Amino acid sequence: MQKRIGKLLLVVLILSFLLTGCWNRQEINEIGFAVGLGVDKAEKLYQVTTQLALPAKLAEGGGGGEEPPVWVVSGQGKTIFEAIRDINTRSPRKPFWGHLNVIVIGEEAAKDGMLPFIDLFSRGHEFRRLNQIVVAKGKAREVLEAQPKLENITAVFLNRLVENRGGQSIAPGVNVNDLLITLSTPGRDPFLPKIEAREKEVHIKEPPQKEEEQKAGSDEGKKGEEKKEEKPKEILELRGGAAFRGDKFAGWLNEAETRGLLWATGGVRSGILSVESPWQKDKFVSLEIKDARGEIVPQLAANKPGALIKVKASLNLVEQQDSRFLEDPWSLQRLQELAASEIKGEIMKGVEKARTLQSDIFGFEGKFYKEDYNSWKKIDWKQKWQELQVNYQVDTVIETSSMTIRPVKLSSKVAR
Repeated sequence: MQKRIGKLLLVVLILSFLLTGCWNRQEINEIGFAVGLGVDKAEKLYQVTTQLALPAKLAEGGGGGEEPPVWVVSGQGKTIFEAIRDINTRSPRKPFWGHLNVIVIGEEAAKDGMLPFIDLFSRGHEFRRLNQIVVAKGKAREVLEAQPKLENITAVFLNRLVENRGGQSIAPGVNVNDLLITLSTPGRDPFLPKIEAREKEVHIKEPPQKEEEQKAGSDEGKKGEEKKEEKPKEILELRGGAAFRGDKFAGWLNEAETRGLLWATGGVRSGILSVESPWQKDKFVSLEIKDARGEIVPQLAANKPGALIKVKASLNLVEQQDSRFLEDPWSLQRLQELAASEIKGEIMKGVEKARTLQSDIFGFEGKFYKEDYNSWKKIDWKQKWQELQVNYQVDTVIETSSMTIRPVKLSSKVAR
């Protein structure tokens, strides 16, 4: 009997340690759900900006009019962690980072180096390594303060922009884990997507104004300048990328240079190539990218490093501006040559920009490190990177023309 009681007490004692409850619990009404985070650098201080969700506004099914369902608040400090804690002096709720959608790095913070804050994002138990990272042209706070259409929460809008980048393949997609791997792997510099906040569409040009209208408009603008309040920007554009040397920002790549890099590294998912018609120089043909594969092969000749960039692309003919039938053997062959030339041109632009910035975003050195380690040890990459000889091999195949085989033509009987 005493043995049974002893065993029972032992079981109770063990269970008392296992069933202690949630010792580190946080009540939901005591925390603020952070959905977006931005990092800026001003002089010697970091500025951390976060978007905290407003549950009451979200419960109303939107922003309750023009007011968004998030609160943008910032903190400052010598370190990122200190700046995050500084937010608590303005917010009654402690930010919870488990629902973070995106991390925005300001241009000045990127120039100063990413290691200090990437270290925190990799250590913090609330931060997820799958969070997307983008670099803002300008300040990260401006991006998080923007109020784009279609989505009430800017951070969600940004995350979906990155997820849908494959439609044009003019921006990369990089999360915290990808960045950590790149930074810790010899022979390749990071390349992150560029985000920019704009007041209006820059690609849509308005008709030129007359001198009288311009003068009248400028006079009215000066009068109303003091009264007009600065409104949040409405356009967020994910286009191009930010190249780094190590962990420091080196410069921007435009969309053609960015897609050139993505062609070479196998990052192109889809997109459109517009090439001149084989029959009319002032007419264009749109080719949809259906599949693409890229590879960088290291080459060594006379102890000089080089690389062969090989790309294979499958395309669909989806639009043509002239009325000639383009699916005869000669026209198809010519279109494939034009497409290959366009792809090669984009890759060359990317390589030349990387040389100019002295940023090995293509990972040429890394290819030698992985595939020809003995040669890698003999090469002085600080000198040889600029002299690297790059060759190109681009093969394209045009498969179908969707539902229509022949172009649409006007009947000769139509009265004009």
